[in-house]
Amino acid sequence: MKLSFKLSVGIHILLVIRLFQDHTEISGKLLSLSTGCNPVVVRGIVRCLKNAGIVSVPRGPGSSTRLLKDANEINLWEILEAVDPEAMEKMVTGIHTGSSQVCPVGRNIYGVLKEPYGKIAGVMENEMRKTTLADLAENFSEEELEAARAELRRRSLSKAIAKDDAEVSF
Repeated sequence: MKLSFKLSVGIHILLVIRLFQDHTEISGKLLSLSTGCNPVVVRGIVRCLKNAGIVSVPRGPGSSTRLLKDANEINLWEILEAVDPEAMEKMVTGIHTGSSQVCPVGRNIYGVLKEPYGKIAGVMENEMRKTTLADLAENFSEEELEAARAELRRRSLSKAIAKDDAEVSF
């Protein structure tokens, strides 16, 4: 069962912000490279997260996307509601159509599956509300994060030096 592409990309984006916002500028380009998604997709999801009050997205050069809440206060259900509010409803009502009305199974399949699918959706919602961004962030090794942060700092420094060199005129 596929829950939501937008949810997994939204979580990915928020984890990058959470894990690196204090170490480097979080740009759309960085988020696009990390997620492997088209920048248009990333901008759309970031816009949804901004509209939900989860992130801030300042404008202008050198601006950096940041979390507006502590990672302990952001749960998976809130992220899903922000980026794909119809996802759970689609799952619950996503029973195939076009069944034969002559066949008793085809004629009744929606009624047979509606209740159990609704219960499953309720369990999923409860679990998603319990799982926070901070919980997910704990799954990354500190050594790996530090190596990535050092590389990001090195690249930022290189970019700043290159920019300064470009602005020097003789």
